Amino acid sequence: MRAARALALLAALAGPAAAEIRFDPAVVTGLRAGLWCASDTGERQEAPGTVSGYIDLVADPVLRRATEMVPLSSGTTFGIEATFASGVSGTAQVIVTHPPFGGSGETRQAMNPHPAAGRAIAFYTFDYPHEEVAGAWGFTLLLDGREVARAAFEAVEPRPGAMPLVGCGAPELLS
Repeated sequence: MRAARALALLAALAGPAAAEIRFDPAVVTGLRAGLWCASDTGERQEAPGTVSGYIDLVADPVLRRATEMVPLSSGTTFGIEATFASGVSGTAQVIVTHPPFGGSGETRQAMNPHPAAGRAIAFYTFDYPHEEVAGAWGFTLLLDGREVARAAFEAVEPRPGAMPLVGCGAPELLS
């Protein structure tokens, strides 16, 4: 009984969980996932596989919190950074899956393919209210069409009175 109470107390104090991630270590040597901050470069790139048809380019990404919990709030940015193993080549692409968007019903967005070298970074930012959809979100990294890494997230309503992450605008999930 004491052990059960102790475990329950530890679980209550644990805070947000790290994003559920998996990857093929022969291809990807590391995968970081969670809430990010990045500088907007002001540049856009066409991305026909996305709902908007473009992506905003960013610089200097910083992982602010490794978590699977994503607060539904305008400006929240979340996603992955994968590091490719030395000598890996081919075409990399990230697919983002999410609950249906209001209006369009879209559930899948494909980022532009690019050469697999160094690292792959893919983020999603809640820019519009119709994007703020609660539920399971996933980022899948493909290499030549084969899944080599995946991170799962859960988008949730932010806690009342939550404070923003410093410099990001994404509400904290903990007080």
